Amino acid sequence: MKKVLLIISILFLLTGCDVKLSDDYKVDITNSNSCNQKLNKYYSNDKQSVYLGCIDSITLKDDKQDIELNKYLKQKDVNLNTTIDNIINKVLGNVSLGNGSLITYRDGGSMIYSKNDYIIITCDTPKDNNDVYILTNDFKINNNSLSGYCGYN
Repeated sequence: MKKVLLIISILFLLTGCDVKLSDDYKVDITNSNSCNQKLNKYYSNDKQSVYLGCIDSITLKDDKQDIELNKYLKQKDVNLNTTIDNIINKVLGNVSLGNGSLITYRDGGSMIYSKNDYIIITCDTPKDNNDVYILTNDFKINNNSLSGYCGYN
């Protein structure tokens, strides 16, 4: 019996266990107790990084499972941009230029979304910076500018 369990365990480790979430999953954000105004690199792949500001963790939850966002993004069939778009929709809801919750930049497509106590910056610069910043409103950004983000000083 021990050999069977050992073989099953080894197969499980080798094949991995991708988590598939239902479309109606929820996003649970745990804010930091005290905001130190420092960005923390939360996730990175060959092309993009995700930074958090004043946030300790982000968990995706459906009826069957919970998974940390950074672990979810490491799965082979998960697209970071699609996942971030879903998080924007689920956490911020309807954002638009008209109500000031969306600011677009002519650098290639960088955007600042801000609503419901959160700010999400998606970079799309001519220098191929496609990083993402997820912040609480406690994190100070200068006059809704990209200064300090997306490779801009």
